[in-house]
Amino acid sequence: SDPAHADARRELEALTQAQWDPDALQTLVTISQRQRRLVHAAQQNGKSPNWEHQTDDATTPWIHRGPEGYNEWAWKGIDEV
Repeated sequence: SDPAHADARRELEALTQAQWDPDALQTLVTISQRQRRLVHAAQQNGKSPNWEHQTDDATTPWIHRGPEGYNEWAWKGIDEV
């Protein structure tokens, strides 16, 4: 921690504190990590998931446009990006 950069560091810390709630952010990060670990653990059993989507009609691009077919947990926050 270089003293020459102390003012810049204080300004950046103030900006981040004004923009984000560190406790809420930590909670969200922890929840996300647990969810990803659960999915990872589940994928270690049985057949590996196939992430390569092959559409039936190669002339029609496949684009997901809305939350249909997803539960609330899977869709949460995606429409805010």
